[in-house]
Amino acid sequence: MPPDAPKKGGIDMKSADVIKWKPIREKSTYVPDGNLRNWTYNGLKKGSTTMKKVLAVTLAAALTGTFAYADTFGFECVTNNLPGNGDIGEAQLFVDVTASGGIATFVFTNTGPETCVITDVYFYDGVLFDTSYLSLEGSAGVEFEEGAKPSFLPGDWNRDPTLTVFASAGSSPMADGVDPGESLTIQIGLLAGITEADILAALNNRTFLIGVKVQGFDNEGSEAFITLPNTTPVPEPCTLALMGLGGLLALGVPALRRRQR
Repeated sequence: MPPDAPKKGGIDMKSADVIKWKPIREKSTYVPDGNLRNWTYNGLKKGSTTMKKVLAVTLAAALTGTFAYADTFGFECVTNNLPGNGDIGEAQLFVDVTASGGIATFVFTNTGPETCVITDVYFYDGVLFDTSYLSLEGSAGVEFEEGAKPSFLPGDWNRDPTLTVFASAGSSPMADGVDPGESLTIQIGLLAGITEADILAALNNRTFLIGVKVQGFDNEGSEAFITLPNTTPVPEPCTLALMGLGGLLALGVPALRRRQR
């Protein structure tokens, strides 16, 4: 309860148990309009039309599984040219994978804090993608173009999958690559019938591999990395939606009971 909450009917609202206050964010407010049942929590008035709409939309998403979420994959070093570089890359390089509407989206991130730059990206697969659609978009300061130098990922590893797509930072790789705090988004068309589940399965069984060449370590070395299987279970969209629905119901049901008293 805000410290300046007024007294109503002789009840000290600062200590009353009538309403339990636990704001989620600073915008949670008490509305002193003369009705103890008419207050807002986290910006939504309990029992209001807006709250009912939010519940309806969340329930619909839960039933149809339309919530979008990403699977995150890490990388393992396959070169180990200089001590310590592989550990740095494995700790701070990731790719988030989603797919919908016939397009797969891959968001490469370099979380830092150690200095290193993703300068080349390689997709090794021959059965998932329609490369007639390819989009490369970086965050501020990141610029990539199709083609890579070298045209294959260095290192001693299994290259059985076919090299499908490869991209390189622009004319100045160290300046245009993915530094700590930056990202690169690559979108590729999918062959007919291919789903997000197919992509995730291929990444996990390693029939589809993503490689990155990384330069600019403090020791001036460079390393190559390939994706690791994702062993962390990710809730299904319906599960996530129902969890959110449960939280919203927890907010709405008590208000409904107070209105009915």
